[in-house]
Amino acid sequence: IFGLEGDPAVSFYAAEAGTYFLRVGDASDGGGADYSFTVDLAQVPAGDPTEIPEVEPNDLVDDWQDLGSLGGGIHALSGVAETAGHGADNDLNGDLDVFRFTVAENSTASFTLSWETGDDFDAVIYDDTDGETVLGFGSDQAIDLSMASTAQPEATTQELSAGTPYVIGIGNWDGDDGSAWDLKIVVIPSGFPQ
Repeated sequence: IFGLEGDPAVSFYAAEAGTYFLRVGDASDGGGADYSFTVDLAQVPAGDPTEIPEVEPNDLVDDWQDLGSLGGGIHALSGVAETAGHGADNDLNGDLDVFRFTVAENSTASFTLSWETGDDFDAVIYDDTDGETVLGFGSDQAIDLSMASTAQPEATTQELSAGTPYVIGIGNWDGDDGSAWDLKIVVIPSGFPQ
């Protein structure tokens, strides 16, 4: 759950038709009897994913792959980490795949990074407003480190501002050279629900 214009909101991608449940409760576990809530539901037809294959070289900020402006819908990136590994500082030192993008409208975007078992991929999202992004877990421009864990898949949801340049770096922190990854970005313009 995250805030959207002051109100808590949930966004998720339903991979297939079915019945889904939402549990609402007191965040403080106080068990208060006198609270109420309203649930607004908006369904945004995702349509077919926009497939975006990785194009090398895209290993540094200087040669990132520019995705342009992402509109509402599903953007499915795929690539291969030619090498894997991390240094003594725990930052990735294998093949780092770097992408730059903006969103067409203020949006909520969910990111899901997946791969075959046996590897540990990580991703970091950066705000590149100053045009001087320094890649690394300790970067001042990093806005989200929640996809830098041992989880499979790695996932996060972020509120993104129209026109702000963002950078995402993806790498195999620990695993086999030549391992494939997939990143699904679902962009939902902030005008929902209406």
